[in-house]
Amino acid sequence: MQQSFGHIRASNSTVKSGSGNFSVTKDGTGSFQLYFQNSGGTEPTVLLSPMSAYTTANVVLQNWWTDGTNAKLHILTGFTDQRSAMDCDFSFHVIWP
Repeated sequence: MQQSFGHIRASNSTVKSGSGNFSVTKDGTGSFQLYFQNSGGTEPTVLLSPMSAYTTANVVLQNWWTDGTNAKLHILTGFTDQRSAMDCDFSFHVIWP
């Protein structure tokens, strides 16, 4: 079983802390791509949590992709009381069976 975890700073997509076995890019306001090597190609269990003092903060798994070896997760962040995507720090934990 492989796992990855981290805390991502949304403003510049830097890794505040984490397992070190992933990379992240920001492709727009509130939109992030997480990349994992040698993930095994199976569907992961994904836990996401917004890192914000505001109760309306949210983070959503938009989709995931694998080529049988590597994986990519598309993450969206925002606030439920707003009408558009917004940057929000988030944490994640991804586990592959």
